[in-house]
Amino acid sequence: MSKNKRSKIIQLKPTRLSSEKYIKTQARSLPIAECLINSDWESTGISSIIIARRHKTGNMTVGLYLTDLFCLGLKDAQYRFNLSPEDYSDFKDIYPDWKQCDYTLAHNLIYGAIAFAEDYGFKPCKEFSVAQFILDEDDENVELLEIEFGLDGKPFYMTGPYDDKVKIASIINTLTRTAGPGNFTIVNDEEDFNHDKLDVD
Repeated sequence: MSKNKRSKIIQLKPTRLSSEKYIKTQARSLPIAECLINSDWESTGISSIIIARRHKTGNMTVGLYLTDLFCLGLKDAQYRFNLSPEDYSDFKDIYPDWKQCDYTLAHNLIYGAIAFAEDYGFKPCKEFSVAQFILDEDDENVELLEIEFGLDGKPFYMTGPYDDKVKIASIINTLTRTAGPGNFTIVNDEEDFNHDKLDVD
């Protein structure tokens, strides 16, 4: 070996996790700071749920879950990493009618709606592949609540303002195949919908 050849010292830089990697591996270790739900979820069958977990710095990692309890399950999910208190406040301003919610209820609404929808051929949105890790693991450590999904035990699909003819036809075809003709309900106008609150024991 040449005397002039010197051994090189390689300095390793500390690895910083991406936001998605952090959420998948670390978010569940953060304490839940707040759990919120829209105040009219029982009458509409649509729940928007925020789960916020607090970092030691006071910042928040947050999941938002839009869930159709009557038919389609988890329609949308968002996640935000390490929000400052100010940014978290702005994030909550998306909806003005939040109320405090017990985490166990929120967990049961999300996972119960997903299970109900999957029975009829509807999968949760792709963002749930990350956002699920802001929730506790869905196991026996979370109390199972008796919540009715669907309407009178059947899928109930109410078309949304952004549902085009192709999407509506696809949903109807899926329900026809999985539930069978006559075993689901379609409503084309929110104004035509009037239902008593869901039963939550």
